[in-house]
Amino acid sequence: NTEMNATLTNATLINKLEKRVPELEEQIEMLRQKTASSAEIIPLISTMEEEAQRLDLKFLNMVTNVQEPLSPDQRKVQAQDTPAWETSEYTKIVITINLQGRYKKIEEFIRTLQIIAPFLVIDEVSIRAEEDIYPELQARLVIKAYSREGENPDVIAGEF
Repeated sequence: NTEMNATLTNATLINKLEKRVPELEEQIEMLRQKTASSAEIIPLISTMEEEAQRLDLKFLNMVTNVQEPLSPDQRKVQAQDTPAWETSEYTKIVITINLQGRYKKIEEFIRTLQIIAPFLVIDEVSIRAEEDIYPELQARLVIKAYSREGENPDVIAGEF
């Protein structure tokens, strides 16, 4: 009798999980679309600079930082104490851009980034006004992108 109840319970759980498979597959596909290969990111850096120039924004500097994923063994060890996103199998690329220009142009630059590179996550935006550059502002953008494991994003690391 106990064995039958356990079997029924397992069958119910399996049925529920099978119903979730299409939803989970859809979520996985969405995540794949939000990741990039280094081949997509390298030209994007040039595009960012060109777009800033087109909008009359002064590109003060850009710094990229590549954070390699943990090895599978390291992920297992850290998984207990670390949030899942920090033990990801994806390489995280952090791009920090400092630029100067008018507010509307900075806003347009951000909007354009969201359109041309939907896999980018604009993590931080800070804008400050300084009297000596008025009516322009200085903006700092911290942008993150995630590259699939196995790609080599090393070529984008550095300062521009």
